[in-house]
Amino acid sequence: MVWKAVNKRRTLATLFLACLLNLHSTAGIAQAIGSCTIMVQAPGLMTVGTDLTNLSTRNAGGYPAKVTVQTTFSGVIPSLLCRADLLRNCFRLSTQPVTDFLSSPAASDRDAAFTSGMRRVGEAASLNALSIVLLDGTHEFVVDMSVQKSAGVFSAGSYEAQQTLTCE
Repeated sequence: MVWKAVNKRRTLATLFLACLLNLHSTAGIAQAIGSCTIMVQAPGLMTVGTDLTNLSTRNAGGYPAKVTVQTTFSGVIPSLLCRADLLRNCFRLSTQPVTDFLSSPAASDRDAAFTSGMRRVGEAASLNALSIVLLDGTHEFVVDMSVQKSAGVFSAGSYEAQQTLTCE
């Protein structure tokens, strides 16, 4: 599996922030709240199920991708607003829907449904989520992916899928 890391900066532009900082004009109110960096530690591997109708990181021999996410807040205000009991203006890590393979034998995308999810390292696989709020610091995640055929079986060959993670 190929994992695409997306690094975005999120800005905070609110009147509340302007008043709190005693700004006298609205120019330059937008302020970067920090950065969020996604680092792929290891790609995942999907293996075929015994009935040849699914590919999954959870099948025997398969394993999820591993990523580390580093969030850093700029300044006091963002740090105060994003904490365990408030969760305002925090970064959010999310997965984007996968709709097809990057590469595969011909016509393999037909009747194939992709699902994915992520969880913190050490959490049960049943806790997979599509979106997770992140506090300041370093976070480790595993990302699972499965592809299920609703008709027919997967043809012999190599399959490659790409999961996009976004932190904003």
